[in-house]
Amino acid sequence: MSWSARWYVLRVARGREIAALEGLDVIKKEHIAPGLERALARNEYRGYLFLKARMTVTLRRAIEMVPSVVGFVGRPGRLPEALLESEVAKLDLEFEEGG
Repeated sequence: MSWSARWYVLRVARGREIAALEGLDVIKKEHIAPGLERALARNEYRGYLFLKARMTVTLRRAIEMVPSVVGFVGRPGRLPEALLESEVAKLDLEFEEGG
């Protein structure tokens, strides 16, 4: 894929962030749907995960099938809306990622 990965916010069952991360790891490692680069949880945002991905319909559907995932923040039934660069900077997601 030639376009850049962007950050998205995913709602998950509160207290089930680790279980959702494990399910997302399966998608990434087993190449179930290409495009997922990174997923992380932040203690100050319980019930949410941050994903860096090149979003496609196939990837969105695979992510939404992971147990404990509620759905993406944004309008249902459409590709999720990526965070703005200013929001990524405010959340220090690029820094936490290591670059």
